[in-house]
Amino acid sequence: MVCLGMSSGISGQAISMYFPHFAGKSYDFIVFQGKDTRVQKGVIPSDGRFTLTVPRELSPYRGMSRWLITGTQEGGGLDMIIPGHDFSVQCTASVPDNKNIVYKDNDENSLLGTMYNEQSAIVGRFTSMVMAGKAYPKDHKQYGVFTKELGLQKDRYAGFEKALMNNKDYASAFLRMVNLTNGLGRSLQENEDDNKKELIRTITQDIPWEALYTSGHWDGVLAVFTDLEDKKDGGEALVSDFQRIGDKISDHALYTAFAERVTYYLTQSGNDDIIARLSPVILNSGKITSYSGIMSVYQKAVPGSKAPELSLNLIGTWPEVTGKMDFTDTRYQKTLLVFYSSGCGHCDEVMKTLAGKLEDLNKSKVRVMAISADTDRKICEQASVKLPWKGMISCDTQGMKGINFMNYGVQATPTLFIVDQWGNITSRLGSADDALKALTDPSTELWRKIRRPPRPYVPPQL
Repeated sequence: MVCLGMSSGISGQAISMYFPHFAGKSYDFIVFQGKDTRVQKGVIPSDGRFTLTVPRELSPYRGMSRWLITGTQEGGGLDMIIPGHDFSVQCTASVPDNKNIVYKDNDENSLLGTMYNEQSAIVGRFTSMVMAGKAYPKDHKQYGVFTKELGLQKDRYAGFEKALMNNKDYASAFLRMVNLTNGLGRSLQENEDDNKKELIRTITQDIPWEALYTSGHWDGVLAVFTDLEDKKDGGEALVSDFQRIGDKISDHALYTAFAERVTYYLTQSGNDDIIARLSPVILNSGKITSYSGIMSVYQKAVPGSKAPELSLNLIGTWPEVTGKMDFTDTRYQKTLLVFYSSGCGHCDEVMKTLAGKLEDLNKSKVRVMAISADTDRKICEQASVKLPWKGMISCDTQGMKGINFMNYGVQATPTLFIVDQWGNITSRLGSADDALKALTDPSTELWRKIRRPPRPYVPPQL
């Protein structure tokens, strides 16, 4: 969130406001850009007249905004579409509502209300017919009536959606974004699986991405996209749809924001294998200039690269040991790095699973090194008592900002890496099951052999 002052010298579009009954109240004025917001703060003067401004660098801004009364128990506020030019809003009533709020030079907000009511009527009748069809047997005398009405409402909705797509106003585009967060795609579907496919198809093919960016629903729609995409195929469909969307986004800042949020949600759900498949698509796009924050996963500690130096600050040892991890230690064939946090439910499951396989890991000459995101050493020490890796837990109390987390591009826990005995990263994963599978997968071993450094040349003995 970025806070801005009220100086008109740096402003672009202006919204003239007149709300006399709210004189003396403080307020926030918010405009949306992706997951971020721009916020202006102010106080309504005694005459109730004031001006909200859109920063010059965002003008001409077409998107949703939010004006909120702050510092009072009753609160209140107004969501407004900004149509790309100046306009005014006034309300002389003490209790604002849709009937007494008057817009001048901006009919998009009333248009949105009209379209929403029309759509709600169609969806309501469709839902009723679906429920009726489930409640009555097919041989019931009214079943044919339900089926006919169901088809009629599906056709009406399809026509309504087609009109939304053809309209040039922002209100039409905004309603489509809201629909996606409410589980409505371009067509109405009667069962969950078909509706899921329709939502993915709508997001992949029909989204006006510039409009979504300023809608306030950026995160919501991208969360739906990454959640609904089938991940059982290793992310093949998701990567394909990601690339199809990315090809439509020419603006580099918008593409970066899109890639960042998809990566964020994949990281949160532990789908590091899909992130690895996305990597060449994103890196080859040429649209991202800075790989910082969550995007560092595409340049730091990627499979096939050398493992970054790992700084150790071991707990459970006396005296306490600090130093560097030697991945080439001949006693081990592979090292499993587990980035975790105490109190993290998914992390606890990972640790429990690995602990149950520790004997097998030891027999396979796989050592486990756990790197903690805890900022309190005592908490880490207390949690480590339950773990079987004595002397193999590192905690520098710097949390996610610690040198190891930064060097390995870890933005969420748990995150696991497999490193071979030559210091090459072979896998980046999000679960213990995936790690155990990769450690025993013959294809992983084959890849490791291919990556093996050539033996030094030894001249023949004369």
